[in-house]
Amino acid sequence: MAVQFNIKSMNLTASYQYNTPNTHCLCGKQLTDPVIKDDIYQGECGHGYHKSCINQHIMIDGTCSFCQQEWKFSKNLSDNSVYLYKV
Repeated sequence: MAVQFNIKSMNLTASYQYNTPNTHCLCGKQLTDPVIKDDIYQGECGHGYHKSCINQHIMIDGTCSFCQQEWKFSKNLSDNSVYLYKV
């Protein structure tokens, strides 16, 4: 015999991450840190950074700090809302 029950409340938590191989930026913060209000730029190599972090970095060294390839902008992930959702 099946037991019936009613759900009175439910707490759901959702998190997201950008579709990049790295989860942290040059500044040491997570790319998804809600406190940082900055766009996420992705290079052709696939690595992502906060806009302000990568702009400062490429003025000194024109390479991706993770793979050392020449930094070439690919897309602004913040504009495209490219997220992987996990529940």
